Amino acid sequence: MWYVRNGSINRVGNKSQGWSRVVVDVPVAYAEDVARVREIMALTAESLYAEEAWRDRFFGAKPQVMGVESLDGAYVTIRIQARTVPQKDFEVARELRARLKSALDGAEVQIASLK
Repeated sequence: MWYVRNGSINRVGNKSQGWSRVVVDVPVAYAEDVARVREIMALTAESLYAEEAWRDRFFGAKPQVMGVESLDGAYVTIRIQARTVPQKDFEVARELRARLKSALDGAEVQIASLK
């Protein structure tokens, strides 16, 4: 815990000023081929980024599959991130999740149950 006395804050910075970040974690069954899942996720995200109707919601580069975020005995969590223009992060995240679900279902990738 930090205590800051009144009047002692002279300057505040915001490293995400002007853009927002989308972070989507996808838990897949431990037995899944991580490289294959990453490729499916990357192609799905690139497809969303490439669409004219969605392109203006992104800020700068296309979304990136960051890789394995965590391991559990039952699942592997793979993370994807993207920068968006301010206040479009939730909209992009929801669309990205929907498309990832469809793509992973189509490829018969088992999404892990987190129970």
